[in-house]
Amino acid sequence: MLLKLLQRQTYTCLSHRYGPCLCLGGIVLLIVSALQFGEVVLEWSRDQYHVLFDSYRDNVAGKSFQNRLCLPMPIDVVYTWVNGTDVELIRELQQVRKQMEEEQRIM
Repeated sequence: MLLKLLQRQTYTCLSHRYGPCLCLGGIVLLIVSALQFGEVVLEWSRDQYHVLFDSYRDNVAGKSFQNRLCLPMPIDVVYTWVNGTDVELIRELQQVRKQMEEEQRIM
């Protein structure tokens, strides 16, 4: 009985002059609303994840700085390449090598 009533109302709406346009607009509005709701839920779940597992969060203000990073993952180690022409570095390395050799002799 309820199905017949719904069917009759649908046919009545479609039989009017602007009925199909209104139905199409309603369907478009329903789809856009569903997409917007999905986006809001996705942002909410991402924020909840970051609240629990975010290492880039200011504990005092409770503000996340992850979106201000230039890369998706932070760089933990900075690699420096030295081509062997730094005189001071070579001298310091030789001193460290001599100290280690002396420590090995003592042991």
